Amino acid sequence: DLAPVMTGKVTMKYFRNYIKTWSAYKNYCEKHPGRPDIVDVTIDTLMEEENLKDDDEVEITWPTVVIFGENDS
Repeated sequence: DLAPVMTGKVTMKYFRNYIKTWSAYKNYCEKHPGRPDIVDVTIDTLMEEENLKDDDEVEITWPTVVIFGENDS
């Protein structure tokens, strides 16, 4: 089963900022304004566990869906 994927190397700083563009993150922040930043907590924990710094590169992979269509008008 081959699913289309994209891969790339990014710094941890870029990855943190990229996740903060997601609508799910924005919605979470709006619903929980008094809680600690969930992305910062998660990324900080990951970086500590893996001994990573902001400038360290990691390879990320995410599924990709491409929808093609045709407009007859």
